[in-house]
Amino acid sequence: MSQPIIFFDGVCGLCNRFVKFVIRCDKKNIFRFAALQDFQEKLPKEFCGEMNTVIVLSSEKVYLTKSDAVLYVFGFFGLTSKALVMSLQLIPKGFRDWIYDTVARNRYDWFGKQAACLLPDDSNNSRFLRKDDRF
Repeated sequence: MSQPIIFFDGVCGLCNRFVKFVIRCDKKNIFRFAALQDFQEKLPKEFCGEMNTVIVLSSEKVYLTKSDAVLYVFGFFGLTSKALVMSLQLIPKGFRDWIYDTVARNRYDWFGKQAACLLPDDSNNSRFLRKDDRF
């Protein structure tokens, strides 16, 4: 696998906004995307049934979750983003993840839930993994 994959809750309004933001900022097409709903059985056991976090599989086969995953992604988007990431990494992980978990628990109420997973447009179709794809 050459590109990191962002696994996200495909029906979550916040998660879909995050993916759309990454697509806009990712001018070099670094990331690929996959809905967690389609890949639960292919992820390691510790992630089975985990829908409350973004999961990033990097090229080194490292799985990142919660605030670490978001900061990893933002670290690719220029000097301003890198400075923000470095600042946020000074905050203890436990506190960052507590904030992440609070938002995750309330994400459907605050940002809505869609009836179906995000569908890519033609220009980004190749960046999205499908249920039968390997990673």
